[in-house]
Amino acid sequence: MITFPTLRYLWYRLRSPSTADFTDMGLGIEARYKRCQRYWDKHLASTKCFIDEVTEGAEGRCSVLGAGRLLDVDISLLCERFDEVRLYDLDPTVLPFWKRVQVRFPQLHLHQMDITGSLTHWTNELKKVGRKASGEEVASLLSSLSTYSVEVSADTIISLNILSQLSIYWRERVESMTRGRDLDEELLDNALSGNQRALESAHLEVLRQATRNVILVSDEYFHYYTRDSSEWLTEPALSLDLPLKLEDPFHLERTSRWFWHIAPQGIEQEGYGVIHEVSASFFSR
Repeated sequence: MITFPTLRYLWYRLRSPSTADFTDMGLGIEARYKRCQRYWDKHLASTKCFIDEVTEGAEGRCSVLGAGRLLDVDISLLCERFDEVRLYDLDPTVLPFWKRVQVRFPQLHLHQMDITGSLTHWTNELKKVGRKASGEEVASLLSSLSTYSVEVSADTIISLNILSQLSIYWRERVESMTRGRDLDEELLDNALSGNQRALESAHLEVLRQATRNVILVSDEYFHYYTRDSSEWLTEPALSLDLPLKLEDPFHLERTSRWFWHIAPQGIEQEGYGVIHEVSASFFSR
């Protein structure tokens, strides 16, 4: 018997095949939240609290990048403070969540789009090299890719914990498109690392379009643990140098940090658990 979640998944996959990976990730986040809600609550509350505190007295237009299912942002608060609030995300499964809220807040504007401006172009370029391309040809193409600009003009721009996710989506898309081919993993990884830095740097440039304030929430480290060991395996979530910063004329006004127990051992994986180290930064002109 086909269940409703299965039908929903298939419907989005058929309706938006070009963003099937974002559908998979979005529905996966939704399912993970249901399983791990009590472990996520502190992270979600910390994010909302930080945004609440630094947007007090703000006005004008606000853009929320990576708005998702609105789990970590208080939309009613933003709509009280801003004349216009724009939501951005490429995942098509978020639209029903947004539209339900838009009924109460007509100043919401919905944009289901690629905020990197690059993934569609890059994917098309990768398709052009063909299934028979060598590992060197694929790596050369990846290394040659340049980012595209996207306009997200607003008085305040909020980047909602997506900076570290941009390259993950791209990496998984490349691995899916090249699966089953005899490619040099080290060569491919080096090229993808270059793509990661380019996407992260381009995202910071998008944030610099803000005419007043920027709120940047991002993972900085991924920690992997096991219950029977006091040692954690730690990997950087970003290729950019830490702490994250925007160039002049922006000034760092406030920061906060916390742990997000995103995947407790025994709920997601039996053998290990995952904790993200998150930072929140508030910049103003």
